[in-house]
Amino acid sequence: MMTRSKPNRNNELYYFYFPLAFLLFPTFPRLTSNGDYIVFMFGVGFVLFTFLFLFRSIKVPLKVSAYFLIMLLCLSWSLGLDGYNGIVTFSDISELAKVLCYFVFFLYLYNSRGDPQSILNGFIKLIWVFSLFVVVFNLLDVFNLLGFREVSYYLYKRESVPILGNKAISPFFTTYNFASFMLWPMSFFFLCAFKCRGLSYRIKSLVMFFLVFVTILLSQSRSSLLTIAIALLLMLFLILNVKRMFVVAGGVSLMVFFGIYYIQELKELMPYMFDGIEQISQGNSNSVNYRQDQIDYVFDKINTPLGFGVAKSLYMFESLYSLYPSRYGLFFLVLFLFACVFTSFIYFSVSRRSAFNPVQSCFALSLFVWYITYPISGLSSAHHDTTKFSLFFYGFLGLALYLNQSFKRQESLLSSN
Repeated sequence: MMTRSKPNRNNELYYFYFPLAFLLFPTFPRLTSNGDYIVFMFGVGFVLFTFLFLFRSIKVPLKVSAYFLIMLLCLSWSLGLDGYNGIVTFSDISELAKVLCYFVFFLYLYNSRGDPQSILNGFIKLIWVFSLFVVVFNLLDVFNLLGFREVSYYLYKRESVPILGNKAISPFFTTYNFASFMLWPMSFFFLCAFKCRGLSYRIKSLVMFFLVFVTILLSQSRSSLLTIAIALLLMLFLILNVKRMFVVAGGVSLMVFFGIYYIQELKELMPYMFDGIEQISQGNSNSVNYRQDQIDYVFDKINTPLGFGVAKSLYMFESLYSLYPSRYGLFFLVLFLFACVFTSFIYFSVSRRSAFNPVQSCFALSLFVWYITYPISGLSSAHHDTTKFSLFFYGFLGLALYLNQSFKRQESLLSSN
């Protein structure tokens, strides 16, 4: 049996305030088109400041560092081809700096300080506070209550893209990035509603699950529907219990009933999503066909395991399965998918540790769901390459390794005693 260490409040604040500030950091689309770079500089600057002035030593794992080195070399190869063909731009070269940022974000949580429980408590607070903000902010924005959409345009949403006007997106850049990220808190609340102790906490979690789920639907991201369906099906197996299954079946039946009853109102509220679903059912979706054409083009053009170029001026690939083969190569795409599966199973293993309380176990399980479904989510976009997403995607990869190593050290100490 693991010993439960006393929560360290300083660690909870450290793993709560910075990630919250990073997520909510405005991009000011009305003032600048480079808001994402400002957010990147804030995030990387904070982590580097922490490393330089607060940490006595920094651990750099060689095996995982090789992943980022391979990523850098594959990207350099593609940039070299672009340079040879005379089509390389400064924007293309800046992708090298982004890889280094991903590595810094990985090191941020790999070098976590303190006991695992207090670190997870900080992130659990983050989920609750951030989710409440997202729900309230986007409900005010989508329905334009009190003229709130003006605030959204000033802080996050691009007014130059009219199609985003009535969609939940803040504080992210696109609807599908928003929906893909919010799958993590949605999974956390769903699992807590059925696996945690205390009726009050479970009811609050169920309410938050419903609110986050509705907010994701208000993004009208059609690509997220498949990922959500797979995630919910997976979580049903995680909570498998006859009584719980009846509760879930009842809840789904209720949602379907209200969905059918208010179908006309929902179509008026979310026309983009319903039109897209109808197009997909007829096999005539422009969005799906566009991504499929991109993937076909990339795989026809590839003749080596490496990529063939970045060239943003020529290629605007969206799907993970067109962007990564072209930019990093098929070899690295396979390596990336392996990293997703590997990370997910670390979190699944960690969630079963007796040192965690049920809420902390649900946190780990929610990340298991997030990573294991990411290859499906990536069909629409390489979400993890975007600014706000990348801190958590690569940071939680580092956290998985940190938690795994921490428990192994504790077990080694217990066995030696």
